[in-house]
Amino acid sequence: RSLWAAVLPAFLCSVVADMEVAIIGSGIAGASASHFLRDTVQEGVRITVYEKEDRVGGRMRSLTFQEGIHSEEGASVYHRINRNMRGFVERFNLSTAQPYRQGRMGLWAGGPDGFVLETSTWQVVSLARMMWRYGLGLKTVNDVVAATIANFTKLYDVTEDPDAHGGPFRDVAEVLARVGLYNTAQQTLADVLRQAGVSQQLINEFVTGCTRVNYGQSPETMHAFAGTVALKGSGKELYSVKEGNAVICERLLESAGVTLRLQSQVTEILKQGRRWEVRTADSSPAALYDAVIIATPLRDGGLRLPKPMANKWPADVLDPPMQTTHATFVQGQLRPSYFERSAGTELPSTILTVEREALPFSSIGLTPHTLCPLDAPPAPNCKPLPVYKLFSREPLTAGTLDRLFQNRTYAHAHPWHAYPRLDPRRRFPPVVLGDGLYYANSFEFVVSTMETETIAARNVINILRQDLGLTMRTKAGTSPTAADAQRDSSEL
Repeated sequence: RSLWAAVLPAFLCSVVADMEVAIIGSGIAGASASHFLRDTVQEGVRITVYEKEDRVGGRMRSLTFQEGIHSEEGASVYHRINRNMRGFVERFNLSTAQPYRQGRMGLWAGGPDGFVLETSTWQVVSLARMMWRYGLGLKTVNDVVAATIANFTKLYDVTEDPDAHGGPFRDVAEVLARVGLYNTAQQTLADVLRQAGVSQQLINEFVTGCTRVNYGQSPETMHAFAGTVALKGSGKELYSVKEGNAVICERLLESAGVTLRLQSQVTEILKQGRRWEVRTADSSPAALYDAVIIATPLRDGGLRLPKPMANKWPADVLDPPMQTTHATFVQGQLRPSYFERSAGTELPSTILTVEREALPFSSIGLTPHTLCPLDAPPAPNCKPLPVYKLFSREPLTAGTLDRLFQNRTYAHAHPWHAYPRLDPRRRFPPVVLGDGLYYANSFEFVVSTMETETIAARNVINILRQDLGLTMRTKAGTSPTAADAQRDSSEL
């Protein structure tokens, strides 16, 4: 007994001193994984981050209009109740901004229906209009969202204090059951709301507008957990980082002291004894690591797993498809005639849509930026024009943009694999692919947000800690206080 007491600490120290960890992907999952790993073990672990692009941030990406003026063309917002994202912003003294101009909302159905709902600049008038159209179903929807988000916040307990809450999760379905969300992920949002007594009209209109803008899906096809996150993400208290969301990834990687390998696409991961060999598309020699964390969707990462490992799971479980979303920025003025309004009519600053195939866009949002024409050098006496952001499932043609906008000076489109299809499913990608090989993005196929990526990354580091027998350290500023947690729950 005394011999083990003397030998074991030295053995663990030698393991830590020699430990090499590779993280594939520098988006929010990879960057936060490096942060949580460094918080776990201050010294003795070398972290190498591979990134196939020439920049960090993954799907967090900004479009710069002018120096110091930009909008998010990738992952755009986090909510005030998102503890990890909020904590990162505070830790690095970053500034926040609202990504869209506050104003009226319109729900567009097109055709003879036109706008089925328009809010007012007066909150009481907006509430009266919504109550007149949807009745008490609005309260029911809010209750469903609050109950689901309350269960969602239990994931913080599982990842912040895993030893007291059942340990880190190695199976996504298991942890969903643990926190009371598994059944919610097995039913569509529409079915759950209908069971609660919500009218089909409310589901087809307002609820659909929220799920289309956030996930490009209908409540008739997406599961209820992701759907309620979409509804929560359509309200107030949404923020982006003024300096650019990807700056969070930059700061996390810097503070973790990683070795960053940009423009290094990992093509293959092979088991070599007890270690993992990472091969890249460039001419760099392969490197060996004690643990590897895959922090990018396998389909987007373009890497190959060993065949015996990949064959363990069906392709639709291991590597489900991602959805393509087209983010288009347009400078100009919305054309009232497109929306069957007379010239000079002020249109809503946010336009959501119902599920109709003929509609070319999912949403239109007015950004905070009114700028000199972006297709010409700045001029002192220019006529500033607003900038809009549109989401669509298919590319928007020049003809469509000309029908939507007048005085159009600029358009920029960015197609991206924004998120998976969030249909009800019983099986999810594995968190642990092999001894020392982890998949941080597996949870994304339940719900895809910047915050859930940080939660999943922290869980993977907890597993790594458990597998290597390390002790988690807690530092001031890395976790919310108990008062924060209580306030977050009470404000759902």
